[in-house]
Amino acid sequence: MIQAASSKELRELFNRHLEQTKDHATRVEMILQALGEGAEGEKCTGMASLISDLEQLSQGLSHDVLDSALVSYAQRIEHFEIATYGSLRDCAAALADSDTAMHLQNTLEEEQDADRQLTNIGRTINTELAKQEGSGAKTEIPATFVEPATRIKPAA
Repeated sequence: MIQAASSKELRELFNRHLEQTKDHATRVEMILQALGEGAEGEKCTGMASLISDLEQLSQGLSHDVLDSALVSYAQRIEHFEIATYGSLRDCAAALADSDTAMHLQNTLEEEQDADRQLTNIGRTINTELAKQEGSGAKTEIPATFVEPATRIKPAA
């Protein structure tokens, strides 16, 4: 995915998030170890399907269209992760495991930040694509869409 991106900003985001993802994996391993569980388990078919679709994406697309599609697929993956970490955080909170809930909340916030960054990059890429297509139409995006008014908060 990193190599397929032609946008420097998108490549940089993918590289930064790859490093974050390694940290996320370490956090999850620490949580599992603290719970006396191993990191082995079933492969997530939903995530595998998203990644498989992403890997087949580059065939026959221009660089700009590919960048736009990469943003879309990366956001699908981020949304999957956001849903997962949010649910796990809520389970940990319900079990009064505040340390685990805190680690999962930190990971959730990092995933949400990556999603926001992808949204901003995607808007820039799509605006450029629209200009290339000759539409020249400018769409005003309300400020509430640029920065969400609310954030997902930890469960009480």
